[in-house]
Amino acid sequence: PVVLAECGILKDVEATVAKDNNLIKQLQDSGAKYVDNEVVVSGKIVTGNGPRASTAFAKAVCELIGLQSDNGCLITRIAMRTSIIFPVTGSVP
Repeated sequence: PVVLAECGILKDVEATVAKDNNLIKQLQDSGAKYVDNEVVVSGKIVTGNGPRASTAFAKAVCELIGLQSDNGCLITRIAMRTSIIFPVTGSVP
């Protein structure tokens, strides 16, 4: 999330990041609105607060792009392949 914030993608957007004061400060200094949740969906942007949020992150992405969120295999595959957050464009990378 910090990289996207520093690029201006998260300006005025609610987002989350790992519970680390330095990361939170970087997020906020770049204009993001920090939310202390495991996963935050803001428009078409999904952010997670670390590796433990990967399944919830994948579920949020699936729901956002209209895939069945109860498909455990798909969620697991997305969670394992997702190492950064990304704006959702309607297809799974």
